[in-house]
Amino acid sequence: MELILDLLYIFVAAYTLYFFALAIRNLNDKVFKNEMKHLSSFENKDNLAIIVYAHNNKKTLENLISEIKSQDYPISKFRVFVLLDNCTDGSQDLFVEENFIHVIDIKGVGTIGKDQAVATLLEKLADNDYIDSYVFLDADRSIAPNFLSIINVALKRGSVDRKSVV
Repeated sequence: MELILDLLYIFVAAYTLYFFALAIRNLNDKVFKNEMKHLSSFENKDNLAIIVYAHNNKKTLENLISEIKSQDYPISKFRVFVLLDNCTDGSQDLFVEENFIHVIDIKGVGTIGKDQAVATLLEKLADNDYIDSYVFLDADRSIAPNFLSIINVALKRGSVDRKSVV
């Protein structure tokens, strides 16, 4: 029995060391860093639409909006749309004097859910020529200061033909 446990311990240790070595190797992703540096020019930035869905998430929504405002991405290259789905916690009060954020307050029909709320907004934004890409967030998430820049690099680096995606 001890032999089996010793072999299992050796296997787990080797497995852990292997993945630790992979993690250390990937910390210095030079290709991605070079792309970040070269794609940092203003001309290469996509116009993003950040869609935030919230249902009674006032505290976390306030933090997320603060984090969105402090992005290193040019503020003229993204727009924020907040979907408040039948919120009863006063979330709509966060945006009374906020011109930066487009609020869609869904009331009177009950909670319609994230899928229906996002589908409704996307129908409204379908003819908007300004938007190149969409970023979907839940109100209870937190993002890094370079989140939108990383999203932009991933979009430029990716092979998705955005014209053919519905």
